[in-house]
Order: sequence, then structure tokens, then C-alpha cells
Amino acid sequence: MYLIVGLGNPGEKFEKTRHNAGFLALDSLAPQAKWEHDKYSNSLLAKAQISEQTVLLCKPQTFMNESGQAVQAVLAKRGGLAENTLIVICDDMDIEPGEIKLRNGEFAKGHNGIKSIIAHVGKNFMRVGIGVGRPQDKGTEGEHVLKPLANSQQEQFGQGIAQAVQAATELISQNKTSLE
Repeated sequence: MYLIVGLGNPGEKFEKTRHNAGFLALDSLAPQAKWEHDKYSNSLLAKAQISEQTVLLCKPQTFMNESGQAVQAVLAKRGGLAENTLIVICDDMDIEPGEIKLRNGEFAKGHNGIKSIIAHVGKNFMRVGIGVGRPQDKGTEGEHVLKPLANSQQEQFGQGIAQAVQAATELISQNKTSLE
């Protein structure tokens, strides 16, 4: 089974921020999903039909830096990575807004949610990065990803979300288990 994890931070304060790109992508991927809170993994989980396959969607509710704990718990209940194919959708400052990049989970590239997933479940996953660009001022990256988007940025960000949804759908329809 495919497990698609959208990374973000829980709470209304973070809903419309760059860091919640993964949550927003899952909402777009499965707009009719019925989300239920799973206490064991501290995640919102939902099943959806994508490319004629049933997939499990996950929004960790642990905050970004501890996302790996939630992903590890979800996988533990479902046979681990040996039984599941993991796709992680997240924001990526190394990509321009409106663009995406597919990578294997080999490197975190400074993303704390990805670092946490690698630490808890390893590097055997596919990553769909949604471009959010880098801030002009060095040292303000945390502020950049946690600040709500300006209206002028919404369209480009939405294009990145749409491309990420399309990429995840294609990975599933092609039965991909890695990007090699």
C-alpha cells in the first residue's frame, strides 16, 4: 500500500504557510477525504482512491521537527516499509515557487521534517518537494516558511501544489517504489 505523508504543522496559525505545503497538497489530492485522528501515531489519517488504488494519507500532528515519530508509528501498524511504499510531500526552499522536484529520501537538505523521517524510518522513500523559494535575508528561513503567503504569492504556490498532486498521482499510477 502507498502511504502518502504531507508535512506541515498542526493548528490554525500555520494553515496558510509555506511549511504546510504537504498538508495542502493532501487536501487537494483527496478533497473528499474523511480525516480521523489516530492517537497511536498522533496523525490525521484518511484513505483515498488514487489511480485505482487505495492509499493511506497521513498528516502528522506532531509539529514538523518530530514528523518522523508519527510516520514510524503509522508504518509500524501497517507492516513497516517492507510492506508499504512511502511518498512524502513537503515544502522545499531550494526550489522556486510554482515548481516541484522529485527526489529519493537520501538527504534532508536542511528540512527538519525530512531529517526526522530519515532518523525514524530511514531513507527509503520518495519525496515530492514543493518550491517555496529562499528568503532574501540569510538567517530568516524559519520566519520565511512559517509566515502566511501574501496574496500575490498564492497563485504560484497553488501551481506548485497542483504539480505535486499530479506527480504523486503519476508515481502511484506507474507503481513506482523509488525514483531510480
